[in-house]
Amino acid sequence: MTLLLQPAATEELKEFQGNLSLTGEEVTLNLPFRFRAVSEAKGNLAVNVADELTRFAAGSPLVENATITLSDPYTGAIIFSEQDADGAYTKENLNEGYYLLRVSADRHDSYEKTIFI
Repeated sequence: MTLLLQPAATEELKEFQGNLSLTGEEVTLNLPFRFRAVSEAKGNLAVNVADELTRFAAGSPLVENATITLSDPYTGAIIFSEQDADGAYTKENLNEGYYLLRVSADRHDSYEKTIFI
């Protein structure tokens, strides 16, 4: 048996779960499935790490040496985890889709959010 999936171009890029049932004369087999709609499109990420206390200070200094981590929201796999030197971080040519963004720095609260690139 072959299953061919052809999602519409407007399909949301997310994970789909369910069960397929194969039924014979004497037996029924339930097969759980997990499919993920993906895209070949690419995008870029730009993060400026700011401190609320210094955001409106002269020069609006950014938080130096913050760690930026991008991971897969479904599997938890880390796409990358890098430290920026000056508080401004960019990453190019990422696959379109949802990601979990985490930002952390010494003496600062961490930030975490699901983003779409």
